[in-house]
Amino acid sequence: MSDQTAAAASPISSDQETADVPLTTRDLFELYCQDPNGVSGFFPGLEEAWAEAKKGNVQSCYAKEAAGDRTVVLTEEDQKTTSIIAQEGQTPDDAVLHGLLVGICATWNKSEAAQRTSVQGHDEVRAALIVCPDSPFADAMQAHLKTPAVAAPTATPQPTVEAVPEVTPTTEAPKTRKITYIVEATGPISLITYSNFINSKMGQEQSSGEVTGTVKKTYEFPEEAFAGMQHGSFWSLGVSAQAGAGTTSITCRILSDGHEMSKQTSTGEYAVVTCNIGA
Repeated sequence: MSDQTAAAASPISSDQETADVPLTTRDLFELYCQDPNGVSGFFPGLEEAWAEAKKGNVQSCYAKEAAGDRTVVLTEEDQKTTSIIAQEGQTPDDAVLHGLLVGICATWNKSEAAQRTSVQGHDEVRAALIVCPDSPFADAMQAHLKTPAVAAPTATPQPTVEAVPEVTPTTEAPKTRKITYIVEATGPISLITYSNFINSKMGQEQSSGEVTGTVKKTYEFPEEAFAGMQHGSFWSLGVSAQAGAGTTSITCRILSDGHEMSKQTSTGEYAVVTCNIGA
């Protein structure tokens, strides 16, 4: 994905709709994408993003309502689809949920698959295929759904043990590792998504509302979870963020126990930046 591609694209306008080719809901979103080298670009719709993604030039995408005089209002059928992924506090008529699905539609690769191994992740892929069954990546996405989803662990009741009045030896607390995500920008940050796949569990958390300044978030994981694939413990940690209006540069960093492991910077209004580490 080149700067020339981004410059040539223009937002969807209302006069693109004709009597023969009416716009669907997904056509009311534009895409802000990042290539494997961290360079950001803009596409007015899925067709343009797919053309580059099929060449391997698109790593990840974020969709937002296109500029113009149209407002995204989800149809009843759209809401049936977004209800598949709506979580507590979200309603099926939320256009942001539909935008999430459009962003998933735009590309598919190993990184996207690794972020969607949980039950919620599978639901997102399933709903995305409803939004864009014509995706050139539909077969790969369907194949991903055939792999077992990683369910959240359920608590196992522990038997009650009566305390015995004797001194027990002191045991050393399990070692942990602190992972800190840092996002900083020259202006507003419109969205931050944290994705942690570790201990065969997928966790994803998203910021709500626009923020400014430096944003830090720290997670703590068992040290043994970082043993690596040779011990059967594949892990992947990442953060992605999108710049807001007027922001010229946005940077993400990942620290492991205070040591910088990844740093990426993207430039331009609405640019998307992604940092990942894993083994």
